[in-house]
Amino acid sequence: MNNSKFFAALSLAAFAALAAGPIHAQTSTASSTSAAIAHNAPTGTTGTTQKTPRPAGSVWVKGQVIHVDNVEIVFSEIGDTRRVHTFTYTTDLKPKMQQIVNNTAYKYGDQVRILYTPETTVALKIHLKHTKTTS
Repeated sequence: MNNSKFFAALSLAAFAALAAGPIHAQTSTASSTSAAIAHNAPTGTTGTTQKTPRPAGSVWVKGQVIHVDNVEIVFSEIGDTRRVHTFTYTTDLKPKMQQIVNNTAYKYGDQVRILYTPETTVALKIHLKHTKTTS
């Protein structure tokens, strides 16, 4: 009876030790973020335009538009159409999206790429592309 309690405690401790490893691997360190910022720093050359570096930890996702309005965009991922995302816009992006909604009609099926930070529902950048219509 005591052996089973000992093995249960030992297996629980081993599981806790193994589970803590992946969690620690997902945290970022200050040195890796500072190296990434230093890598993206402008070189100081004149006559060339520098792209603004994207925020640390942000990712692009591709999808097809389900609905677009001046408040939010709803789309499904291209690889898995069952994954539906809804994003609101940053304060910098709201006027641009308002102008797009007023001037052009994006419709179901248009291609979209959205830059966002995981665990948030705010789009940092949006690239919309009309699908070709057959007339």
